[in-house]
Amino acid sequence: DMGYITVLRDQDARRIAAGEVIERPASIVRELLDNALDAGAAEIEVHLLEGGIREVRVIDNGSGMDREDLDLCWRPHATSKIRCFEDIYTTRTLGFRGEALSSIAACSRLTLTTRRKAAPSAFRLRLAGGGTQSLEECTGSEGTVASVQDVFYAMPGRKKFLKRPSTEAFMCRQQVIEKAIPPPSVSFRLFSEGELKFFLPPGDLAERIRLIHPDIPWDSQIYDIEDSENLHIIAGHPGIARRDRKLIHIFVNGRKINEFALVQAVEYAFSDHLPGGSYPVAFVLLTVDPKDVDFNIHPAKREAKFRNLPELHHAVLAAIKNKLAVKPSLSGSSGSFGSSAHPLFVFERAAFPVTAFNRAEFEPAAPAEAYAGAGQQEIQYIGQVFGLFLIAMEGDTLYFIDQHAAHESILYSMYEEKKPAVQTMLTPISLTLEEDEEPSFASSIDAFGELGFTIKGKGAGSYEIHTLPEIVLGAEDAAVSFIRENRGTLEDLKKVLYAGLACKKAVKEGETLDSLTARDIINRVFLEGLTRCPHGRPIFFSLGRERMAELVGRTGPAF
Repeated sequence: DMGYITVLRDQDARRIAAGEVIERPASIVRELLDNALDAGAAEIEVHLLEGGIREVRVIDNGSGMDREDLDLCWRPHATSKIRCFEDIYTTRTLGFRGEALSSIAACSRLTLTTRRKAAPSAFRLRLAGGGTQSLEECTGSEGTVASVQDVFYAMPGRKKFLKRPSTEAFMCRQQVIEKAIPPPSVSFRLFSEGELKFFLPPGDLAERIRLIHPDIPWDSQIYDIEDSENLHIIAGHPGIARRDRKLIHIFVNGRKINEFALVQAVEYAFSDHLPGGSYPVAFVLLTVDPKDVDFNIHPAKREAKFRNLPELHHAVLAAIKNKLAVKPSLSGSSGSFGSSAHPLFVFERAAFPVTAFNRAEFEPAAPAEAYAGAGQQEIQYIGQVFGLFLIAMEGDTLYFIDQHAAHESILYSMYEEKKPAVQTMLTPISLTLEEDEEPSFASSIDAFGELGFTIKGKGAGSYEIHTLPEIVLGAEDAAVSFIRENRGTLEDLKKVLYAGLACKKAVKEGETLDSLTARDIINRVFLEGLTRCPHGRPIFFSLGRERMAELVGRTGPAF
């Protein structure tokens, strides 16, 4: 009987491997731009025909290649970036695997024309179907021209999955933009069907981002944050916030990566300045020692594994928070709230199951009739509407108070003010960490202790949690997740823990409150000057008598 296992031909194996690296024309643009940047190019052009399906051509003025390197560069695992596996932990180049040109050659018709600086002539290599057709001397400028034609002509099954040329062109454009952000000193031109689509001249990082995103109303509302030579952030003022995270971009060592912990750091930094459901505009460029980051875990290097992710999280968070100095405040007797840059009507359902209002945790601030506001007038509770707003009146002003946001802020303040009571566990909770997680965990273990988590090491990444703060009892799994996922100073950890607990335990939209509870919430909001919930949402908005009269067309001396 014949066996079932077959060793594939080299040509077939290369085509299969190529499908992992080259998904579509945009993948080719990505790989060729990496090569151009690694070659030290100061000027790069990208030309597309039919969205890159018919041709992708990248022209650079980088270092170029001689004949010998040109003959080797397209072969599997041929690279000038590393000499052995260990070098991937010291290289600072964008490429290093030696897969790109080999994969491109396996699925298209590839022509490389290149000339080293000061060399007397250029050389041209033609490849098709993963094999050499010709290598000859020719005329050409210093640098390299890479022309990739008939993408997936040798892989018709893959070609069927390509989108319309306009869609493929858009994806290629996004790749050019992505590669153009980290090196603002390099000029980029993009042509499609022979027409110049954009030109990014050399400049500084802030100006580059302005040119790439002219639709954003930057004006002067831009923060250019250089915390150190290893961290550069361009962020928009909170007034130009968005409804999604699409413009929070993280770059590490010149690569755009997907790392939610760093996106989260940006969100946390802005949380005191943005209403819920709004997200900042921020471009974060980090430079990390290659030995502390591993990009070799994703075919397109979109993801990375870090040795010191909590420290990077804290660095990004601290740099932005230090820059954002403006604090929201109640504006006084006019009754208006916040900045005109922020919408008033932003509502958010809690992300936790509805729970009964726990009056035992809520200490009334003062008798219900005791509050007097800025005008020394008694505040009156009018009632509850929509299961969401508590309505109160002071003088000629009505206040509409979001019951969940208000109670959430009160609980958060209470947690902050009191030293946490702790509960000793009858059976300690086990916690196991990876070796590369331990250094950052050790730096935060004292802060966890201040919060009421007594954690003792048992060796070899094994720990036991002996006490928990009483406020997390009944949610032990969530408490362990909190310890696993968060690092930072005591203040950083407090905010994450207390904001989450306050949101979970606060009254929810739809809950009916008795008048005493409602008055307690209103009194505490105004006595403590609370204006935003821990997640940054406004707690209330107001309408004055004159404004309400205007809305129904009443004008005159009486109003």
